[in-house]
Amino acid sequence: MVIYIIQDDGNKNFTPLLSMSNNIVILTNRDCPVIGDASDHLDKIRAKLKHFEPEKDALVLVGDPVNIGVAMHEVMMKGGATVLKWDRQTRNYLPIKLKEI
Repeated sequence: MVIYIIQDDGNKNFTPLLSMSNNIVILTNRDCPVIGDASDHLDKIRAKLKHFEPEKDALVLVGDPVNIGVAMHEVMMKGGATVLKWDRQTRNYLPIKLKEI
């Protein structure tokens, strides 16, 4: 399983993800704001999601809403995604499966 973190803002602790996978990819960093023409930005996100496998891989939806929207669009076009949602009570990520509509 590859876990794709949409955007690392530098303030979140993603250590609990290591219990799920050692293969973690960060799509953008906090120094990568989306302003004006986003075509280069979109191309970078698409390139990093090129090998995303809907049945195996997962997304962590943190960061700029534009980045989240682009990443979700890309993976839904591939047939769906598993989103890892942080649960404060259990202090773990819970998988939520989303299928193409």
